[in-house]
Amino acid sequence: MRLIIDRIMKPVQRAVLLAVGMILVLSLPVRAEDLPRQLSDRDFWKLIADMSEPDGFFQYENFVSNEDDYSTVLPALSRTVKPGGIYLGVGPEQNFTYIATFRPGIAFVVDIRRQNMLEHLLYKALFEISSSRNDFVSRLFSRPAIAGISDSSTAEALLKPYEAAKPDQKLFDSNLAAIYSRITNTHGFALSKEDKTGITKVLKAFFDGGPAMDYRFASYSAPTPSATYTQLMDAADREGRRWSYLATEANFRFIQDYEKRNLIVPLVGDFAGARAIRAVGQYAKAHNAAVSVFYTSNVDEYLFRDAAKDRFFSNVATLPIDPSSAMIRALGGPGGPPVGFQLAPGKRWTAVWCSMPDIVKAFNSGRLQVRTDANRLCNK
Repeated sequence: MRLIIDRIMKPVQRAVLLAVGMILVLSLPVRAEDLPRQLSDRDFWKLIADMSEPDGFFQYENFVSNEDDYSTVLPALSRTVKPGGIYLGVGPEQNFTYIATFRPGIAFVVDIRRQNMLEHLLYKALFEISSSRNDFVSRLFSRPAIAGISDSSTAEALLKPYEAAKPDQKLFDSNLAAIYSRITNTHGFALSKEDKTGITKVLKAFFDGGPAMDYRFASYSAPTPSATYTQLMDAADREGRRWSYLATEANFRFIQDYEKRNLIVPLVGDFAGARAIRAVGQYAKAHNAAVSVFYTSNVDEYLFRDAAKDRFFSNVATLPIDPSSAMIRALGGPGGPPVGFQLAPGKRWTAVWCSMPDIVKAFNSGRLQVRTDANRLCNK
């Protein structure tokens, strides 16, 4: 009799154990996937639409950066920042240099102006259709390609001849048509009439200014003179090394590959806003990733001034980070550097970096009340 009962119960027990096991497995947190190696066009555009905030205002056009010492942090950070994480940045082309250096799994560029998002779409199209750095520069500034440029040419040798070249209206028209076609036909991204006007405005600025243009070019609020596009691309760090995305053909190819795989995602967002920064953090958590670098430029200068810094640092505190995660900030400008910081000869800005864990810890403990408090946490 017992043998019969055992024969009946053992299958029942196994079934019960299997059912309990399945319940336990289903109740465990599901491990998120790793960062994608490529985004589909649909997913890329959806991220922009879902994560972005309404268009905002900034008093300068920002067609090009003005941070002439942006690479000074790269020798140290290139040795400590872990590749494969998430890069967060702001503004136009300087992000390409940081992305080429840190090699994240994916990059998000968040800027309060929709025009910056459109500028990055313009850059994306030009990267994708250009055959080389020389072809890219020719298209960006709408000037006929310069002969004699090779893969080994320096950034200065690449860009200087284009400063003397005259812009070509027919080339501008064909480039603009190619940009629209790449964005709307190849990728299927929907551009409004206002978006197309914005892209035309950006390309026209590069057409009019050429590589000699600087931050104040075509800006309705004219700041002081700053480094030209050529000078920014040829800028060296304090050790004499050049890092820009146009410094080498390899750097250019790296960014070109990221653009083709939809891995540089431009967003419209306020650093102190309720959506964009937090959405990047949620994306990182969903993919078991950390934000390895957050390049903030000098945005916190305006946030401290406008008493929005608590909202900004609250957003930062939601980001998943690791011990090596770094925040890159810009100090200086027309007002000069803060006390305790020095500018390199001939420079108007200096880039500094802070440990993001230290920044978050200081904020959570109430020790970030004024900008000087943040400065104390950065390297000198």
